Amino acid sequence: MRVNKISEIALFMLFLPTIVLAESLASQAIEIEVFTNNNGAIKQLIEQQKLRRSYRLTLHNLNSVENWEKTFSENLPGDEVKAKAEVDRRIEKMGGLPEFNNRVMSAYAPLARAVELGLMEYPAVVINEGFVVYGTDSVVIAMERYKTWLKNNEQR
Repeated sequence: MRVNKISEIALFMLFLPTIVLAESLASQAIEIEVFTNNNGAIKQLIEQQKLRRSYRLTLHNLNSVENWEKTFSENLPGDEVKAKAEVDRRIEKMGGLPEFNNRVMSAYAPLARAVELGLMEYPAVVINEGFVVYGTDSVVIAMERYKTWLKNNEQR
């Protein structure tokens, strides 16, 4: 039973790299986006979100393209003709070209969002689309810095 749950989580993380983990319960929701390629941090963020639901947390797995390519190309034959036939079979098995394109676009979504926000490095935590904390994927650290920033800016 535990293996099935781990498998479900692994598939979930692989095919849905941009994951909204919880809806905000607060009247004035804080939107937090975490950009990371650290699988340990991803697991920790999932656990944190189970315990704390006072914000909306979106996780962007920056390894999603690499994970997608690795999974899709796994065990392809070395022969080009056979490899193409196998790729065609895999695309058909997943529902055809439209579904293949959706999965590829989903894999690139975290990178596209990072570009959209103008992020220059990672890991990074973005709060309310405007406050960025670079060098960490810890929501706790980012929220501490955000609260300090809010306190300092209220006095102005």
